[in-house]
Amino acid sequence: MAEAEVATAAAAPSHAELGRAYRETMADLFLSRVRGVLTFFILVSLVTLPAEAVLRPERMLTAMILLCGCTLTSAFGLVALGRITWRRYAKTFFTLVVTVLVEIMTYDAVVWGTAADVAMVLACFSTAVAVLLPWDWRCQLATSGAFFVMFAVVQPFLGMTAPEPGVVMFVGLTSAFTVVGVGHVDRYRRQAFVRRALLQHASAEKEEEARIATALFQLARTLDEYLGEDDLVRRVGGIAANVLGCGESRIVLAKGENDRAKPPLPDLKPGFLLEVPAGRPGDGATLYVPLCRQQVLLGGLAFTAHPAGAFTRTQYRLAFGIAHTAAVALENHRLIAALRTANRVKSDFLSTMSHELRTPLHIIDGCADMLASGAYGSQLPEALETIARIQRNVRHQLDLIDATVDLNQLEAGRDVIEYKSVDLDALFADIRRTAGAVGNGVVALRWCNRLAGAALRSDPAKLRTILTHLVQNALTFTPAGEVEVTASEADGQLVLTVRDTGIGIAPADVPLIFEMFRQLGPSETRDFGGTGLGLYIVKRVVERLGGTIRVDSTPGAGSTFTIRIPLVPATSPNPRPGETVRT
Repeated sequence: MAEAEVATAAAAPSHAELGRAYRETMADLFLSRVRGVLTFFILVSLVTLPAEAVLRPERMLTAMILLCGCTLTSAFGLVALGRITWRRYAKTFFTLVVTVLVEIMTYDAVVWGTAADVAMVLACFSTAVAVLLPWDWRCQLATSGAFFVMFAVVQPFLGMTAPEPGVVMFVGLTSAFTVVGVGHVDRYRRQAFVRRALLQHASAEKEEEARIATALFQLARTLDEYLGEDDLVRRVGGIAANVLGCGESRIVLAKGENDRAKPPLPDLKPGFLLEVPAGRPGDGATLYVPLCRQQVLLGGLAFTAHPAGAFTRTQYRLAFGIAHTAAVALENHRLIAALRTANRVKSDFLSTMSHELRTPLHIIDGCADMLASGAYGSQLPEALETIARIQRNVRHQLDLIDATVDLNQLEAGRDVIEYKSVDLDALFADIRRTAGAVGNGVVALRWCNRLAGAALRSDPAKLRTILTHLVQNALTFTPAGEVEVTASEADGQLVLTVRDTGIGIAPADVPLIFEMFRQLGPSETRDFGGTGLGLYIVKRVVERLGGTIRVDSTPGAGSTFTIRIPLVPATSPNPRPGETVRT
C-alpha cells in the first residue's frame, strides 16, 4: 500500500540527467558512424589490393600485409559492434579506430614516399575523423597524438634524416585546429541537444496538459448534463472510468451512503492518493483518490487498473482532476437537491399563506360591499368614501396575493395550461369589474372586441392574468385620460392591445420593465407604488403560451403593449406543467 502526494507535472530534467542522455545519444551515434567508417575501410582495401597487384607488383607483399591487416581489423570491429555494448567498451572501439588509421598511415607512407605527401594524408584523415566521429576534444587529441607517433615511426621509410620544420608545423597546426574545432562542435552539439531535450520536455508537458484539460472538460460537460438526477453518483463512477482509461471505478461515500456490498473507504487524506497493490496474481491495482470540498472529505473515487496493469503518472494527475470535478458535481448535486427542497417548502408555505390571507380579505370585501349597498341602512357620504377606500385596498391586497401565487407557480414550473374555448366578452366584463376598483374615476376604460362571436381556443385563465396585469399597470401610470383594450386576430394569432395615455416609458427603460421587481425611478415609484411583478408575470405567461410582447411608448404621451398569442387548434393537447408552447 503506497501513499503519494498530489501529482504534479514532471520536473524538467537536471543537468546531470541531460549530460547522461547526451553521452548515451552520442555513443549510439558514434557506433553508427564507426560502422560506416569501418565499412568504408574494408571497401577501400578490397579495391586497392588488386590495383596494387597490377600497378606495383614489387611491393605487393607489403601492401597485402597492411591492407589485409586493415580489412581484418575493420571486419573484427564490425562483428564486435554487434555483440558488445559501447558504453562498457568505449576505449576498445577508440583503440580499434586508431589502429586502423595507423595501418592506413603506414601504407600511405610506403605508397607516397615523401613527408609532405604523408602530412597531407594525415591532415585529410585527421579532418575526416573530426567531422565524421561525434566525440569530444580529448578523443580528438588522443587521435592527433597517435598521428604524430605514426608520423615519427614512418620517418625511416621516407628517407628523411631529420624532420622538415614546415611539414612538422603543418602536422601540428592541423592537429591543433581539429582539436579546437572538435571542442567547439561538441559544445554547440551539446547545447543544441539540451535545448532540444528541454523543448521536447516542454512540448510533452503541454500535450499532457492539453489531454488532461480536454478529458476533464468532457467529464465536466457530461456531468453537467446529469446534474440534479438521482443516479448521479452511479453515473460519475462509469464516466470517470472511461476518462481515466482503467478497468472500472466507483464512488465510496464517507458517511454511510454506500451500500454494504462495496468495500469500506480506506483512511484517505485530502491532497493524497492511496494505491493498493493487487491482492491476487493477474488482478490490477486499486487507486483511491479523496473527494474533498474545502478540506472536508466527502468520500473517495476508487479506480481499478486493468488486469496486471499499473497506474502511470499521467493517470495520477488525471485522477486528481477527475476527483476534483466529481466533488464539485456531487456538491452541486447536493445543493440543487437542497434548493429544490427549500423551493418546495417555500411554495407550500406561500400556498398556505395565500389561502389564509385570502379568507379574511374576502370577508372584509364582502362586508364592505354589504355596507356600500345599504344592507345595514343608508350611509353618509363620508362613510361611503371610507368604504370605497377599504374596497380598493382589499382588492389591491388580493391582487398582490394573486401575483405572488402566480409568480410562485411560474418559478416552480407547476402552472398548468388548459386549452378551452374563450369568450372574450365575458373575459372583458370580468376584468372590467376587477379593474373598476383600481381606477381613480378620471381615467376612461374602453373595451373593443373585434372578434365577437368568433370561436377561439386558448387558456382563458392565462389570458385573464395577462390582461389584468396590463390593465392595472395602465391605470396605475395614467393619472388622467383613457385606457383602451382591443382584441383582434392576425395571421392565426390572437392580438391583444392595451393602450394608455399615461406618463409613458423612456426608451432606455423599456428593456428593464419586464425584469422581476423592476420599477421606474425612485420618485416615480413613490408616486405610483407597485411591486414590480406585474409585467414580469405577463412576459413569463405570454412566453408560456408561445407568444410575444412588444412595447411602443413615448414619455409623456402614453404606452401601447401588443400581445400576440397563437390560437390553438381543437385537437391540440395541453402542455405539461412548466412546458413552453412551441410554435
